[in-house]
Amino acid sequence: MEINSVVLARGSHSNADAGMCIMEAVSYFADEPFSDRPRCASSVLTAFGIRLNDSLPDDLRQLLVPLIPQIVGTRGDGLDIKRAYMAVSWSVRVCAPAWLELAGLAEEAASLRSLLPVDGPESARAARIGAQAARKAASEKRSQNWERFYAAADGAAVAAAAAAADADAVAAVAVAAAVAAVAVAAAGAAVAAVAAAAAAAAAGRYAAIYKAGMDRIAPTLLEMRMSAIELFGAMIAPSA
Repeated sequence: MEINSVVLARGSHSNADAGMCIMEAVSYFADEPFSDRPRCASSVLTAFGIRLNDSLPDDLRQLLVPLIPQIVGTRGDGLDIKRAYMAVSWSVRVCAPAWLELAGLAEEAASLRSLLPVDGPESARAARIGAQAARKAASEKRSQNWERFYAAADGAAVAAAAAAADADAVAAVAVAAAVAAVAVAAAGAAVAAVAAAAAAAAAGRYAAIYKAGMDRIAPTLLEMRMSAIELFGAMIAPSA
């Protein structure tokens, strides 16, 4: 397979001719049976990679292509627990704070950013406590005019808290990475929240609110997507 000719697509596919997501491309590159669960790949990278692939727009998804050959051979390399904690640490200390800050919760964002990197049960517990506090603050500070942004921050904090909780049980490292990947697009929380605020847009009444909300979210969304791609690359061969 010529890596430079690969065009990654959203979702799962029946065969390579129908399209490939990042993990299907890994199975194809490794000459395995076509699947989004390649036998040669780390289960944590697989869990994170699938969700990252599907959360990205078409243009940014292609930035994952150079990582395909690097993922081959990561199954059973003993690094999955570290990868899972990296994913959790990112969701709590990078992704959730970005959305909290956008919602005007600068103090809560700074609190999460000041946490130590999540690299074991003790730091995971501290991250969980911090994320839960941020979620509580987001819920308490909602206002009618800005609810869509507070809802986005709340959603990101929920994802971070859940990720930290799962990382505490290191036997479930793949689950931990999967939950952390919920925040990969934090579009899930942010864009959906804005869309909910514009539920009556069919009549044109809230079209301006919707556009203003999306315009405000766009820079943070792009920043988090690029950050998640960088994280995924770092997770493939984490440093000691």
